[in-house]
Amino acid sequence: MQVKRLAINTSSNVSVTILRIAFAFIMTPILVENLLYHDYGIWEVCVSVIGYMGLLDLGLRPAITRHVAMYNSGKKQQEVLRVYSSSFFFMLLLGCLSLIIFLVWAFFYPESLSENNENIERYKWLLTIIGCQLLIKFPGIAAESTLDGFHKYYLKNNITIINTIIGNIIIFFYITPENALLLVAGVSTAGITIKYLIFIGLLGKYNELGELPNKQSFSLPTLKYLIRFGSKSFVQGVAWRIEQSITPILIATILNPALVIFYAIPANLVGYLKTLTANLTQALLPYFSENIQQELDKKQGIYQALTKYVLAITLPIHIGLFLLGEAFIAIWLNSDISSNARVLLYFLVSASLLHSLDPLASKFLTAENKHLIYAKLAPLGVTFNVVITSITLNFWGVEGASVGVFMQALVFAPIYFSYRSKAHNLANITFLKNVVGPLILPMLSLTATLITMKHLVILDTFLDLLSVTLISTCVYAVTFFVLALNSDEKNYIVSRLKKRLQKDK
Repeated sequence: MQVKRLAINTSSNVSVTILRIAFAFIMTPILVENLLYHDYGIWEVCVSVIGYMGLLDLGLRPAITRHVAMYNSGKKQQEVLRVYSSSFFFMLLLGCLSLIIFLVWAFFYPESLSENNENIERYKWLLTIIGCQLLIKFPGIAAESTLDGFHKYYLKNNITIINTIIGNIIIFFYITPENALLLVAGVSTAGITIKYLIFIGLLGKYNELGELPNKQSFSLPTLKYLIRFGSKSFVQGVAWRIEQSITPILIATILNPALVIFYAIPANLVGYLKTLTANLTQALLPYFSENIQQELDKKQGIYQALTKYVLAITLPIHIGLFLLGEAFIAIWLNSDISSNARVLLYFLVSASLLHSLDPLASKFLTAENKHLIYAKLAPLGVTFNVVITSITLNFWGVEGASVGVFMQALVFAPIYFSYRSKAHNLANITFLKNVVGPLILPMLSLTATLITMKHLVILDTFLDLLSVTLISTCVYAVTFFVLALNSDEKNYIVSRLKKRLQKDK
């Protein structure tokens, strides 16, 4: 039952990611054309600032999910309601605080976003809209995290899918250079508001909860405990958010907002890959939380198997981005952006690859309450990143924007990997042999096929790119099935395919 639920939730998470990537593929050229370079850079900076405001949750998101999952598995419904209500009202307070901050910014300092002090009124409205978004987003996060604890990923994802489709259709048909910035911000805020109100309403009717957050269930000791537990995730989240969003701000400050686009495009491509990885592993936090008492040998076996399957999906995408990313950007947008993004893309993909070799580590350590390592090292890592990036931007311009990200991954990813191995009582060499070892030959076959196809096919159109990708994927799939799977895994896949074919008949 748990495995089936895990598969459904993971598939649902991945579906949302694929949909968002598809819309990003369609909408990014439209946004660039209508926002132009300055306002596109401003929107990227605003998204970064929204991310920073999200840090005010003090790490409550994973804390809520973990404890709702634990209490719900133990049938402690009053504890579940106490966690939900306590976090909800605290987050509502943070939403009000965020709204006030953005209103002050909107009415006193809107010119900070303007180019040559033009269109001040537009930026005032932009900041007001973002403040309203944060007002609902914070308490909505408490509701969303509670749904995650109930393993209702598929439910919230269905709502997100509908929300995403409608929002992008509105932007597609109504965007103009005159309204682009406010339309994008307004549609985003309206979508988030509707989505989170539905989440809150669903929890009020959900059989295992069936109540709205209420003052009677608010508990200050529970809130303090959640904040104390979440403080480790909070420090990690602060560092992660800075790592993800500081570079556009540094480019805009040190160089020029118009240059942000040359970093943002490759960074967004790699960001979609990171989001895919996160969604492949997201449902594992409540899963690991419910199985803390499981025998160590069984946990190690499950961990290694799940990691191999995740890497089997994400590593080929890394290789594809590294070898085909520049050609994709050139066809998608223009050669000016792709040529400036080439070096950035190589560094960003390499950094992501180093971090992704142990993709389940954060979820496992958080469930086991052993994630203090992130609170200790993440701030050092991001400080290292900011210092390196600031230096390389001054010396190499926008092409130096991703050097800090790469150097941080090169230094700190092995440290996290070794710590998780020790906490899991699983030797590094054993993990690499069982998880990464079976994937080496399939990855080499994929790489060789891509390089060969690049020499045989001139990549001028999306059809050319799709053909190369499909052929390489088929080669990889065959070699993965033959070389990376053991006999039990092969038999399981074959039996499932036979059942599916019989069912279709």
